[in-house]
Amino acid sequence: MEDNRDDFVAIVAGYDELMHKFINSNPGLRSRFNKYIHFPDYNGNELYGIFKSLLDKNEYSIAKNSDVAIKSILNQVYDSRDNNFGNGRTVRNYFEQFVKAHASRIVKIKNPTETDLILITIDDVREVFEDSGYEIFESMNDYSEGDETDPRTWDEPIEEDNEIANAVAKEYLKDLIKAFVEPRHEVVIRRTKYEL
Repeated sequence: MEDNRDDFVAIVAGYDELMHKFINSNPGLRSRFNKYIHFPDYNGNELYGIFKSLLDKNEYSIAKNSDVAIKSILNQVYDSRDNNFGNGRTVRNYFEQFVKAHASRIVKIKNPTETDLILITIDDVREVFEDSGYEIFESMNDYSEGDETDPRTWDEPIEEDNEIANAVAKEYLKDLIKAFVEPRHEVVIRRTKYEL
């Protein structure tokens, strides 16, 4: 690294605690990595924005009661996140499970309509989250006053579903470019959220 420091950039990425252990595992690493970029976890509303973006991109729609349920569940996912929480990757994995659940349900319909072929229903939500431990709320009436999982307490979803991911990606790229144009620096990205 020292011999080629003008031509060499090293980027390492991972979860905060593990990256801290990695950097501190060797004094030589700690002295060579001096730029850090931290990305906070997506909140429940942002996870929902990612989910809606995946629906739109793949030309699916969602029943109203399923929409309410998914908003609530993604808030519960965020509130109960642990070291294995994957942000956008978690949402993508759920989306793939929805596609499987939807397909399994549709093959049982003798003459599915066009709507059947693209609509994620509450049955699909139940199939995906049946054993998850998350509460499945199907309407706003299912919430008790002050319930943190109540989507009514969230900020309104943004108009453009991709706006969240685009804004975060732009900031990420600005930080990377800034780090790369400054000579003689190695870069550590402490936690990346670009796992969509």
